[in-house]
Amino acid sequence: HVLFVGMGMPRQELWIADNLASLPLVPILPVGAAFDYEAGVQKAAPRWMGRLGVEWLFRLFADPKRLFTRYCIEPWFLIGPALADVREAMRRRKR
Repeated sequence: HVLFVGMGMPRQELWIADNLASLPLVPILPVGAAFDYEAGVQKAAPRWMGRLGVEWLFRLFADPKRLFTRYCIEPWFLIGPALADVREAMRRRKR
């Protein structure tokens, strides 16, 4: 058994976190846009863009109003917490 949660970011992650205690013990996969790709609602980036790691750029140009903040502004606010997580992981590893 696997639970697929396709509500889009960050809604699906928040829902999983809020409901985790009452969910069954199964792998939980937040699939986001995967359902949209499968249904043909949203066009997927060309494979070469995925291989180069720039699929986000394709998505940004396809839907700039929705994704600009997520891709161009939010990452700057996440640098501090990400570095704190790395420092904590390194500290735990030394123990």
